Amino acid sequence: MKHFPFPIVNKDNSNCLDCYRCLRKCPLDAIEFSSGRARIITESCVVCGECIRECPQKTKRIISDMDFVVRALNEGKPLVLSIGEMGLLVGKMSILELAQKAYNVGFDYIEEMDVLEEDVIHEVKDFVRASDKLVLSSHCPVVVNLVEQHFPEWIEHLMPLPSLASIHARDLKKRFPNHMVVHAASCTAEFYNRQNDEDIDYLITLSELERIIRYNPVVRNYEEAEEPYYVEFEGGYAFSVVGNLASRLIDDAVVDRNAVEWYSGLDACIDILKNKDQGLCEEVQFLELMACESGCVTSVDILSPDSVFGRCLRIKQYNGDRVYLPTFRLSVPVEETTFENRKYDRPKADSQAVREEMDACFKDTDATILNCGACGYDTCYAKSAAVVRGEATRDMCISYLKSKAESFANSVVNNIASGILVFDKNYTILQLNPYIQKMFGPYHMDVGGKISDYFDVRYMRKTVEKGEIVRNIKIAFKDLGIWTQQTIQPLDSERYVAFIVDITDSEKQREQFNSVKRELLVNANQVIDDQMRTAQEIANRLGETTAATKITLLKLIQEFEREKELT
Repeated sequence: MKHFPFPIVNKDNSNCLDCYRCLRKCPLDAIEFSSGRARIITESCVVCGECIRECPQKTKRIISDMDFVVRALNEGKPLVLSIGEMGLLVGKMSILELAQKAYNVGFDYIEEMDVLEEDVIHEVKDFVRASDKLVLSSHCPVVVNLVEQHFPEWIEHLMPLPSLASIHARDLKKRFPNHMVVHAASCTAEFYNRQNDEDIDYLITLSELERIIRYNPVVRNYEEAEEPYYVEFEGGYAFSVVGNLASRLIDDAVVDRNAVEWYSGLDACIDILKNKDQGLCEEVQFLELMACESGCVTSVDILSPDSVFGRCLRIKQYNGDRVYLPTFRLSVPVEETTFENRKYDRPKADSQAVREEMDACFKDTDATILNCGACGYDTCYAKSAAVVRGEATRDMCISYLKSKAESFANSVVNNIASGILVFDKNYTILQLNPYIQKMFGPYHMDVGGKISDYFDVRYMRKTVEKGEIVRNIKIAFKDLGIWTQQTIQPLDSERYVAFIVDITDSEKQREQFNSVKRELLVNANQVIDDQMRTAQEIANRLGETTAATKITLLKLIQEFEREKELT
């Protein structure tokens, strides 16, 4: 048996934006979040592919064999291609055009698996006629996974036939023993179930097939083919559209119309399988379920721009003019398959722990239990249970994050050592913190009051009327004996905020400093005056002494000169 990794992977976790869209769209809650990234719970996933379709960042992809197929084509290895009628929706080409292009890039033979429909229909009719209980169709791989993993009580009702792709691959292997079989699938679940298909060598998606025939080099021309590379299918019943298999059983008188039901869509399938005990098994002989809405025409890999109606119509027109093949084509008999009980028993979350988790998320009253679904879970309880199981994180709850942010903001506002005052254009107080009330205690300011009732608001007009920011303006409230420094700025077009800092202590210190400075200046001036006076007195005294000395010296000189003349 071949072993393959789980087919759906996150190709780039860094692009995940935590939108939880994949979780919301998954009806089986088969996705968990840890470290802000999504991870598929493989035990619960039925590989419907909805997470691939719904991811806006395209972070998920199918693990296919495209690289191997391209390498095999480039190396000239012998390959046969199995396709279904869904190939009609690839680039709006006909099956013949698709086959021609596939041959040109290196596929030796191309065949529609629908050529074996009559063989399979024959087996289905025999099984339904022989069954004494309700028969559940097994041609949708997603439904098979759904039964095996979530509703194993339905296994006994599953029609024990492999998928048409498996039957066709086995037939091709018999007819082309030296070739490798490549199947172009429209269903994501085929990539999971391939581990049970020994005859399918490579699996690719229809969109990958389109890229191969578009970009791979052309190595030959279909017009020069020596042997048939494609045999046009001459009959069909469009089993890719829901209800057509059941309708065929009605047309062939295998079952009565009142004993047949068909439904599509994964939610509908789950609902029906969940309610097995409501008389369905007694009233219905054949039940056809398809996970995709309307059938395979809306599968994940179908990228047709047509509407659902347009897709169904195109398939119907393709099969409308055909007749059923009178003979069987199978080279090997259809072998019955068995199904396995793979039920995933999800860990139970302790109810007390769930309750505590809800309380921690502020989900402690009926009013706070919103069940909004924004986190991806249907109810707050389901999300809390997922957190307890380790499948989710607390911060996935938007209301919790909002409450947490508000709590943090309120804590900051309420404990900050400055006043915060929010008001409208009429100067009506909308919000104020405790520090404001402490600062202006005698005013008894409160929400709903007018700022203008307490003090002059002229300095605020520049902000209210012109939207300008007033920065670091000093405002004194002499009746309260306080000084403030204020910054006023808009919050939005309707609200404004004043940040008010009490600078009374600093102003008192500044005033005290100025007083000391003034006193020092007075003292300094007095000292200078005294010093100037002393200096002047000294100078005066020095002046008198100098004058007396000068007179004495002059007298001595005169005496010397008189004595000189006498001699």
